[in-house]
Amino acid sequence: MEVGLLGDAGVILKALVERVESLKTGERRPAEDFPALKARTEYFAEPAMTSTEVPLKPQRVMAELREALPEDALVFTDIGNTVTWVERCLLARRADMIMSLSGLAAMGSGVAAVIGGKLAAPDRPTLVVCGDGDFQMHGMEVMTAASHNIPVVWLILQNDTLAMVHDIQTMTYKGRYVASQFATPDFMKLADAFGVLGLRAERPGEVAGAIRSAFEANRPAIVSVPIDPNEMPPAKARMMAMDRSLGNPPVMESLSLGSLKALWSMLKER
Repeated sequence: MEVGLLGDAGVILKALVERVESLKTGERRPAEDFPALKARTEYFAEPAMTSTEVPLKPQRVMAELREALPEDALVFTDIGNTVTWVERCLLARRADMIMSLSGLAAMGSGVAAVIGGKLAAPDRPTLVVCGDGDFQMHGMEVMTAASHNIPVVWLILQNDTLAMVHDIQTMTYKGRYVASQFATPDFMKLADAFGVLGLRAERPGEVAGAIRSAFEANRPAIVSVPIDPNEMPPAKARMMAMDRSLGNPPVMESLSLGSLKALWSMLKER
């Protein structure tokens, strides 16, 4: 494969050298047993999942959610950082437990889809994990659930931001934020206005209890959980692509380090 790189040759080659040097050597690791591999990769065991800090770490929220979920629970995720936290920190109990609507990645889709999920599987406790931004893009579906007595749970991770957009702006725009922060309404008063159960969990141990109470109530419910707004998922290819779109040169991992260094040395001698 050939890729054309437009820009100053010195800048591009230097960036390529630095990038390749930072990559793994490609040497094969000796065979590991599963316990060792899980320990090395922090398999669903990140330190933040047991954090007692307040506001709660989203990783801790996911750990408590799993603790509270029945074996046959059905969990929808919304889009943004929310789906990342679920995929990274919520260990599924069965193969059909988690529904992630990542095809078109439409924010707010899970807020509505959770009702369809409950209607399709009426005997399964059903919940959606969504951000406060996701929820406010729709949210009126709660009234639909209340009107037809569809017992689904909206678990809202509240950080007063469109977190993925905010994180991208943090990384690529040096903290210059545009339309990624907002004032969040009182979701408990909103739940009361809808006529559904409203629960708020703020401290370690409260999330699991709130989720259990919501399921036991057998009625539509909103569970609001303030989370640490500064907690950011691991950097993704999307964010790195955004960074390159602002003028930083792309990288080509297929080039050998030796060839890049040779080109860089020749350029410096000119």
